[in-house]
Amino acid sequence: MKKVGELLLRHRGETAWLFGKGPSLDTFDMARAGSLRVCINESALCVPAPSYFFAHDEAPIQRVAAERSSPCTAILETSRARFAEKCGWGKENIFVYEKRRLDQKLLSMPPQALAATHALYGNSGTVHSAIHFCHLVGVVEVVMVGFDGGGGYASCLELPSGGAEHERIRRDSETLLRELELPYRFS
Repeated sequence: MKKVGELLLRHRGETAWLFGKGPSLDTFDMARAGSLRVCINESALCVPAPSYFFAHDEAPIQRVAAERSSPCTAILETSRARFAEKCGWGKENIFVYEKRRLDQKLLSMPPQALAATHALYGNSGTVHSAIHFCHLVGVVEVVMVGFDGGGGYASCLELPSGGAEHERIRRDSETLLRELELPYRFS
């Protein structure tokens, strides 16, 4: 399998549009988003032409593999990558990484050193690995859509209410972005 470090600085100088699952996803004008689109879990079902897909759980991998009409590149932990292949995700569209939960040493590494580890930081939720990925590939700004901090899920996702601790995930995401010195904004 291809390793995430192979994508080192692939998007140097670009702005990443990071899509979560919050209600603002329903009202966001997708024409405003740039071409570098990073989707968390089922948001890949509502975002046209996603560049990358992140998931730490099997349910969103299975659903996105079954319902997306065109492939995008999946960035997954190795065990999840094997599952994605069984769901029909093409091996050529999967990059793997090791999720290192709360490994602060990873956060201080420049992208070149990080690439050699093939690891990404993990904390609460998939979004933190996706944010760390943005650092690896050389992104200079992250625009976050669907990270409302509350209010449940976007209706386009057809998910039951409840679920993740949205407020904590948003707060932890902002902390991580500041620690990586990655400029960000919410849209």
